[in-house]
Amino acid sequence: MHRLTALMLATSLALLFHNFGFSAEIHGGANVVKDKEQISPDSEDLGNDSIALEPLEIRMLGENKQPVDLLTVLRLASAGNLEIAEAKTQILEAEGNKMAAIGQLLPFISLFFGYGHTEGRVQGSFGDFMDVDFNTINPGVIAGYFINPGETLFNNLASQRIVDSSRAKEAVITQDILLRVFEQYYNLLEAQAKVKVSEDSVSSSASLLRVAEALEKEGLGPGADVVRARTKLEEDKQTLIESQNEFRRASADLAFTLVLNPSITLIPNDEKLTLITIIDPRIDLSKLMSIAILQNPGIRVASETVKASDAERSAVWLNALGPDLILQAELGGIGDEFDNIQHNENYQALLGFTLTGSSYGDIKAARARAQRAIILEEKEKERIKTTVVKAYDDVLSAKEMITPAKAAVNSAEDTLRLSQVRFKNGIGLAIEVIQAEDALSEARLNYIRAIVDYNKSQARLANAIGDISLDTITGKI
Repeated sequence: MHRLTALMLATSLALLFHNFGFSAEIHGGANVVKDKEQISPDSEDLGNDSIALEPLEIRMLGENKQPVDLLTVLRLASAGNLEIAEAKTQILEAEGNKMAAIGQLLPFISLFFGYGHTEGRVQGSFGDFMDVDFNTINPGVIAGYFINPGETLFNNLASQRIVDSSRAKEAVITQDILLRVFEQYYNLLEAQAKVKVSEDSVSSSASLLRVAEALEKEGLGPGADVVRARTKLEEDKQTLIESQNEFRRASADLAFTLVLNPSITLIPNDEKLTLITIIDPRIDLSKLMSIAILQNPGIRVASETVKASDAERSAVWLNALGPDLILQAELGGIGDEFDNIQHNENYQALLGFTLTGSSYGDIKAARARAQRAIILEEKEKERIKTTVVKAYDDVLSAKEMITPAKAAVNSAEDTLRLSQVRFKNGIGLAIEVIQAEDALSEARLNYIRAIVDYNKSQARLANAIGDISLDTITGKI
């Protein structure tokens, strides 16, 4: 009789577990991690690691949603970002200043027309007083050329260097924006994957609670298991809300960078969160540092600034010590009526030097600016080399994390299955299943983070060497 009762209870438990979906397959572990093949940390082929991204049903920021992918957001950033637009206006301003500097090489022309009326007593050139009443009409044109040749030449050179520096600054800003969008998009993918993990946890906790309540009702489980399961379910619901909020915040951050309406919820089109490789892993650190020194636009900015400061210093010297040349020709006429205007001409040439009390101070300040530009260039080189080293190490570290993170997911899935079997057969407790559930959720989140960190570290390394662009990224994806 006791054996028959035990058999009936075991059958009832099996049906409960089947109906509540309390198994490894229904739990969703196999759906999140598709490929269980172990990959060596030294392997260059990490492309098999991926995480399925399933559609989300969450409260949106506004009424509309917009599907996006990585290439689309990168193109949008290149075309419409406000920081890039501001950098382009700085180039236009520098080009305008350059045109103004070139204009100093050209003579000026001034057209004038003068009319005057004099009436009453005046004093003549020799002291005689007399009463007069006359008009003075004086039309004419003046062509002049005022220049310090050396100063003007070096001011033109400096203005060209500033244009080149502004273009390099635009490249720096563009690459930084592409990196920011890349990272924000992967933040969005990470948040989407976290929501799915949280949803699975809620589903599993709800199943655990139903089973615990059924066991308690049958007298086979303690009431403490029901309390623990209910507490776990409420905690997982809170985590799900936080995950959904994190997704919406990631969407708003990306929309802000793309100059889109932040109330539109951006939904990634990706079906998987997959590892990508932007930088050829066969390139060693010393080669990457050499590439960075040659092509990072930040160094071009510093280099052009040095050249501009040196040209400005020469211009200040020549302003103080160089000759000033003044050429002027005036062609006009004078008379008291329009039909009585007589022709006159006036020519003038002057070559001289002008020294002011501020000349020494101007020269000293210009020399200091040139020296400071050289120091800043060296600082920028050292900063970029350090950035490359850190980014390179981040890539290696992120790569090393992938295999143990994936193995942890596999181990956590096995542990959960074992805990479920023990609980099913009455030799385990609900707390064991809860702990296994928590361990699996944490392992999944770590695996998600490992893939995202690897991809983002690749992009940061590309940015550090000055090689992040639509072409380099789209060619790798």
